[in-house]
Amino acid sequence: MSKTSLPPSHEAALLEFATIKDAGEALARDAAGWLTASLAEKGAAFMALPGGTSPGPFFQKLSEADLDWSAVRVTLTDERFVSEDSDESNSRLLRRAFLQGRAAAAHFVMPTLSDTALERAAGQWDMQIRAAPGFDVVVLGMGEDGHFASLFPGSPALAEGLNLDADRFALAVPDKAPPRLSLTLHALARTRHLAFLVSGATKRALVKSALRGEPSAASLPISSLLRQSPVRPVFYWGAGS
Repeated sequence: MSKTSLPPSHEAALLEFATIKDAGEALARDAAGWLTASLAEKGAAFMALPGGTSPGPFFQKLSEADLDWSAVRVTLTDERFVSEDSDESNSRLLRRAFLQGRAAAAHFVMPTLSDTALERAAGQWDMQIRAAPGFDVVVLGMGEDGHFASLFPGSPALAEGLNLDADRFALAVPDKAPPRLSLTLHALARTRHLAFLVSGATKRALVKSALRGEPSAASLPISSLLRQSPVRPVFYWGAGS
C-alpha cells in the first residue's frame, strides 16, 4: 500500500493497493474502527454505503467485525427506483452482501419504494436522514465521469444535489433509466469519516486530477465535493480486481 503525495493545500489522501479486494479490506478495517469509536462515545452509529458489486470484499470484511451491530443504522448513498426484489436494487444487494452474519443485527434505514411515487419516496428518505444527527461513516463509489452517489454530470438534479446550502438531504433523479434516489452532498458531508472505494487506472487518474485542482476535472461532481466538503475524504484505490 502506498500513499500518493499531494500538494499541501489538499487534505484528501489517496491510498493505493494492488487490488480492489485489498483496498476494500483495508477500508473495512478502518470503518470498523470508526464505528467502534462512535459506539463507545455515543452508544450508536449511523453509516451510508454504496451499491454495486465492487464493494463486495469491503462488505464481507466489515460484516464480520465484532461490534454491537444492533446499535448501528445503515442506509444507502443512492438507490434505483425499482422493486426491492429487482436485480438492479441496491437495497437487495446490500441485504445479501452486507446485512448478513453479525451485521444482520444492524437497522436498515430506507423508504419503501413500492406503491409510491419517486418524489414521495425521495421526501420520505429526506425526512429519515434529516431526523438523524449525522453520519459517522460515509463510503462512496465514483464513476469514470466523476459522479458519486447518483449525482451525475448534466443531470437536472446535480445543482441542488451539490449545493451545501440547499435544504435537501435526499432527492429524486428522474432522468436516469431507471430513475434514482440520491443523498445530497449536504447529507453526505454531515459525517465524521468520508471514504471512497475506487479501482482502475482511469479513476486513479481522475482522482489525482481532482485532488490537484486541474482544470480538466474542475467541473466534475467529485471536484465539487473536494472543494466544499468540510470532512477530509480518503480514497481507497485498487489497481485491479
